[in-house]
Amino acid sequence: MSAFFNASHLEDVYHEGQGLGLALVAPGSVIALVAYAGAGQVDWRLGIPLAVGGVVAISAGVAFAHSLPERRLRFAFCGLLVLIAALLALHG
Repeated sequence: MSAFFNASHLEDVYHEGQGLGLALVAPGSVIALVAYAGAGQVDWRLGIPLAVGGVVAISAGVAFAHSLPERRLRFAFCGLLVLIAALLALHG
């Protein structure tokens, strides 16, 4: 039983879950983009630089996230969620 729950196995399951999530989200995102673009509701001058910036910066972001201790990363994410919730409560 302990061989089934070793760290490398859980890491493999985690990566498979990320890949499955991306595979499920990507087609819907492309369909939504096509639908909104067809209706003239896409600001390409804003969207393209954001998309390119995200693709270029993702490797650095992943490397930075792996350099942080997991506990610190979780607290930072929780802090970000609290900040966003507060901003939504004040301005939303």
